Amino acid sequence: MDFQSVDKKIDHHSTSANLSTILEFGTQINSSRIPEFVLNNILFTCLAKFLVSKGAIYLFNKKNLFLRASKGIAIEKIDQEIKIHSKSSKQKLKDSAEIARIKTKYDFQIVELIHTSDQELGILFLGKKLNGAEFNEDDVYLLQAILNISAPAIENSNFIDELKIVNQELKSKVTQIRALFEMSKEFSLLLDAKNVSKLLSYTIMGNLLVKRYTFLYKQKNMMKVLDTNFSEGSFGTDDQLDEIGQKLDEYNILTSTRADEFKEEISKSLSQIEIDLVVPMQIKNETIGLILLGRKSSGEDYSENDMEFLESLGSVAMVSLENARLFKEAIEKQKMEEDLAIGKEIQQNLFPKVIPKSIVYDISALNISSKQVGGDYYDVFRLNDKEILILIADVSGKGVGASLLMANLQAFIKSLTKFEFDLCSLTSKVNDLLVENLTPGKFITFFWGILNEDTRTIKYVNAGHNPPLLVRDKKITGLDKGGMILGVMKSLQNYNCETVPLEEGDIICLFTDGVTEAKNSTDEEYSEERLYEKILDNINCDPKTIIEKITGDLKEFSSQVEQSDDITLLIVRVNS
Repeated sequence: MDFQSVDKKIDHHSTSANLSTILEFGTQINSSRIPEFVLNNILFTCLAKFLVSKGAIYLFNKKNLFLRASKGIAIEKIDQEIKIHSKSSKQKLKDSAEIARIKTKYDFQIVELIHTSDQELGILFLGKKLNGAEFNEDDVYLLQAILNISAPAIENSNFIDELKIVNQELKSKVTQIRALFEMSKEFSLLLDAKNVSKLLSYTIMGNLLVKRYTFLYKQKNMMKVLDTNFSEGSFGTDDQLDEIGQKLDEYNILTSTRADEFKEEISKSLSQIEIDLVVPMQIKNETIGLILLGRKSSGEDYSENDMEFLESLGSVAMVSLENARLFKEAIEKQKMEEDLAIGKEIQQNLFPKVIPKSIVYDISALNISSKQVGGDYYDVFRLNDKEILILIADVSGKGVGASLLMANLQAFIKSLTKFEFDLCSLTSKVNDLLVENLTPGKFITFFWGILNEDTRTIKYVNAGHNPPLLVRDKKITGLDKGGMILGVMKSLQNYNCETVPLEEGDIICLFTDGVTEAKNSTDEEYSEERLYEKILDNINCDPKTIIEKITGDLKEFSSQVEQSDDITLLIVRVNS
């Protein structure tokens, strides 16, 4: 029935009664700004005045219509929202398929639009009159008057309702800001990742009533579980969560994202472990961690305010996590530097303070320790009036550990060479002692020789070390006789020895791999060939000068690259 075209020919008695109703209704409806009161008053007035059995009011919320009040009928949940495609035409709205479906389904007779001059507010449905009579002209006039009076009241109550919501959101925002402020102070005091994650979890659970969470933190480009309250054996193991974290990291998440907004595969994985929301934890717009949250205990969806709060909280927590990481790295670096300093001090104390003087042999040595402190060791000392022992060694490892191995080696050498000995059998004994004292995987490359001033010979054993160079008449020979490196396994037989006669002008160069394996900016090694050339170029110089020439060339060669290993040289020249 269309009431817009009905002529308003109303007798005086009906008009008087209707005016009384309108005045009374207007007084009541404008006495409150509570939406429920306004809508219920409209329905009660219509039911009483028109003697109808049922009624319902739907109001617009953004695009669609939602049931806000009903009397005398139960509207099914599925029908409590009416989807509207267009509100451009009042007549089209009343005649839309969805409105018609609701009218038919619930046996409503009247459908009227509630509107102001410039805005549609909702729809009123009324059932049939109890006496079976049709709505007459007076009823039409009165209903239109009631709705005209109702429209401003509904609009005002909606405004008040929206204002309350805004106030609630504002209060919530203020509470969250205060919480963030307090949490930022708390987080700034924490330098342990476990304590940071604990405070983060308590804050989220306390403010949003969330029971299920997982925190992921990127370390060495891998998203790993930092903390989770998933019980062991339920939903997902840490490995499964790590795998989900890696997949999420590929999305480069910059804003809070609901689980169902991801692609099907990851959305399904999140659904299986009952995760509803993924929140990024960022520093300088880079996502370094993720917060995975289950549903709220209240069953409500996460609001925009909730997401903003979580993102801000995550960023504050991430700063603390990064500070904790940097603090840990600083402590470890400090310990390492202390370790290296101790190692360097031990190493330097092992080298001979004074090299023995000899009429027959001119001897010079140099060690340049790297920042990491390698395991290089050399020694020169007299055994008696006629013999000088020279040795060079390279201990596996770096730092204090390598330095302590060098100290052990020196102690063995000094104690075992106090008495008369055979170089071959003593080398085997040193090896066996080291096997008993070294941890698996540790070893020592070793060379030692005895320079005899009377016979002008060198008797040596090489235990896996870079063969020292014997330079004679611009020809180079390697001193390589001996056996396996020290400390790997006990000796099955004595090491081999070799005695080499020496001539005037001969040069013996002992070196460690820090010399030949030094690298330049193009990753090219210094090499034994370049060492040979540098020695031959300076064959007529004294040992100290030769060492200076070699180290100068090394410095020039690797000027743009930090020294990664110790450089040790020991050079002997046979005098006339």
